[in-house]
Amino acid sequence: MKSMTGYAKKSFFIKNYGNITMEMKTLNGKNLNINIKLPYELSKLEIGLRKNISGTVKRGNVYFGIKTDYTTSFISGTIKEIMKRIKNLNLKADNNLQNLIVTKYMDMLIPEMIIGKKTEKQILLNSHMIIKSLDKMRITEGREISVEINKYLKIIEQQRLIIIKNSKKCVKKKEQKLRTLIKKNESLILESILVYADKMDITEELSRLKSHIGKLRSIKSGSSMNFVLQEMLRESNTIGSKSEDIKIISSVITIKENIEKLKEQVLNVE
Repeated sequence: MKSMTGYAKKSFFIKNYGNITMEMKTLNGKNLNINIKLPYELSKLEIGLRKNISGTVKRGNVYFGIKTDYTTSFISGTIKEIMKRIKNLNLKADNNLQNLIVTKYMDMLIPEMIIGKKTEKQILLNSHMIIKSLDKMRITEGREISVEINKYLKIIEQQRLIIIKNSKKCVKKKEQKLRTLIKKNESLILESILVYADKMDITEELSRLKSHIGKLRSIKSGSSMNFVLQEMLRESNTIGSKSEDIKIISSVITIKENIEKLKEQVLNVE
């Protein structure tokens, strides 16, 4: 089980390029949404980065960004190329007009910043490391969420067993009450008991609730867990509507309270 929230940051230096800072964070989200921000010269790496991220993160909102503090040599080479292009324009205008033209069309004058294959490999290698670091954090948080989920499931299972115990007592009480109220017609007594017993029987709902608890303990997907919780809530509502015993109703309320707590935890599960 993994949490959908995580954060990782990594800084490193690449000779003749600059100091690189990578930052990655993940937040809750229904689907996988990856947002990547890269310097212009690294934009061609985006497809590979998306593939690496989606190979590890399956659900949630993902932010991955790279910032570069360029070395003097990298900046110098870029500026020299820009100045060369401006000079080749051979503008016949005063300095103010020339500056205005250059400013307006600067984006067209900036050359493509070339980075070597070695630099690309270093960046991709470090991206693997930061993704792995973030995933480790998400797994650790997932274990904590799992502990909370099991805690609430234990309470629900305890209340389910209490309901079973009280439902048996409840049926016996109703049977005795019916026998007292209807003494004249034995067949009517039996018919009434059978109809009432069938209407008030919650054995099937309790069995399904047990099955759902077992499923929830084994499922690792947040969306699947949410579906099972909806089924658990439906069974709980049915048990509550069929029961008149205050102890059973109290247990149903406790179960529903813990289902809501489970829903909050599952929101963080990938």
